[in-house]
Amino acid sequence: MRFLTILVSVFCFSCGHSQEAVRIFTLGDTVVNLVVHRSDKPGLLYYNMHDDESTSADAAKEIIEEEGGVLYELVHSGYRYIGFSVDSVRYEIDPNRIYTEAGIWRELRRLMVRDSFLLLQTMHVQDSMHLLMLRDSLFNVGDSLLYYALSNQDAGSEAYVTVQNGMLSLRTLLPPLRYCDRDTAVFHLVQAFADTLLAIMQIDLQELVIALHNNTHNGYGLGSYHIDNIYQDEALATYRGLHPDYDDFYFVTERRIFEALQPNYYHIVLQDNHRMTDDGSLSVYCGLRGIHYVNVEAQHKHEKEQKEMLKILLERLSR
Repeated sequence: MRFLTILVSVFCFSCGHSQEAVRIFTLGDTVVNLVVHRSDKPGLLYYNMHDDESTSADAAKEIIEEEGGVLYELVHSGYRYIGFSVDSVRYEIDPNRIYTEAGIWRELRRLMVRDSFLLLQTMHVQDSMHLLMLRDSLFNVGDSLLYYALSNQDAGSEAYVTVQNGMLSLRTLLPPLRYCDRDTAVFHLVQAFADTLLAIMQIDLQELVIALHNNTHNGYGLGSYHIDNIYQDEALATYRGLHPDYDDFYFVTERRIFEALQPNYYHIVLQDNHRMTDDGSLSVYCGLRGIHYVNVEAQHKHEKEQKEMLKILLERLSR
């Protein structure tokens, strides 16, 4: 069993007025880089954790050059998930679902359900069209629907997950999900990785944590938190700005910040820190600990909008 190791830190100076450092990790058989872009001017902390969301990282690099601060960027494969093998078994984790124990176990359950579908397909189970549709949802839509479907399912219970009108529903079919000793070891491996990231960034001591994310057109957005939508129970309040694109919005954990950002051209969602699902995301971690957190979320290639959102955020919070 291979455990998490910080191999080396390499420092170099880039052009302009910022310094770059690279922390290199091994997670199973995979190398993960934490690239640190640090301005020579003091400022806030920015964190880009999905390697396929480069628009947000590019916007933040320009902001710290102008306004100061430090940007932490996870770099590994160019994809959202970090894939790695332990004892010849393949795992993958979403680096924004690993900051609580519940979140890590949900990640392992997601993989177990995915593998169960693949197994059921090889057994020629009836209703195979639903299985194919669900598999496509898992790999193409991402984790949101699956996490939602699993929210009330215990690891040892049976469940049948199928697709109905693009949403997931539970029925009986899947075999019970059982963890093995290797899964427990992987849990501790991922937990050590997450704890090390949090310690390096000193998240618990930050004045404000600014997460940076990108989404796809008409996918995850402000509408996801409206009534009868997937995250309707996760938001305490929402604010609809004049911006025509629901994909560009702020997600905050504190009402003071929610109100400070109004009025605004861009949309705002206030997380419900009492009812939120513990999915292991950084917003949940910060919400549980009273850490000021803002996710500046924009559609891929909306760098101009995302940079403008960051500038508005800094301006409003400096008042």
